[in-house]
Amino acid sequence: VTSMQTGVDFGLSFEIQGFIQKYFTNFGQIKVIMTGGDAEYLASMIKYEIFVNPDLVLIGLNKILIYNAKLLD
Repeated sequence: VTSMQTGVDFGLSFEIQGFIQKYFTNFGQIKVIMTGGDAEYLASMIKYEIFVNPDLVLIGLNKILIYNAKLLD
């Protein structure tokens, strides 16, 4: 890992934490969900409780596909 990559990782994690803190301040207790290939890695760098499923978007798209396929039958 290079120093540039470390800077990017920490910068992104601080940005995400800032958004989470802003939403907590504005809306109270919220559930935070992260998805995507780097979700687990980023969630490990953030101090808040986060639900992580790297494949959540793909699972949702598959459910939409199945639903639409049933409409055609």
